[in-house]
Amino acid sequence: MTMPSRAAIRAVGIAAALTIAIGGCGGNETRTAPPATATSSAKTSPDPIPAAALPTVEFLQPDRHDPIAVARAFLVITYTRNTVTEPEYSASLRRAAPLMTPALAAELTRPTPGVRPLSQWVQWSNARLKV
Repeated sequence: MTMPSRAAIRAVGIAAALTIAIGGCGGNETRTAPPATATSSAKTSPDPIPAAALPTVEFLQPDRHDPIAVARAFLVITYTRNTVTEPEYSASLRRAAPLMTPALAAELTRPTPGVRPLSQWVQWSNARLKV
């Protein structure tokens, strides 16, 4: 298991900060979901992710023309991990790689031999957690 590089941690932190900042730019309007109708069979969002599965770009299918949708999908994918099925901390970054530029994907998913895993990851892995 390896620990992500400082650049990887910084990139994920920047993505999280941007998502929070962009999410707060909507003003004070109240958003409510349209009422459900018994006759409507149109699917407006994907089914919930099964508990045993991990989110992927293919499952979430974010609108690539909507930067907020892409950022949200990136964060959902990278911050959902299963220590039983994923061998290392950076596995979630590899799942999110299709949402990154080639340069960012290369930086965040490159092997880092000799780097110790994060202590939090070791604790999660020892407890066999899905986080």
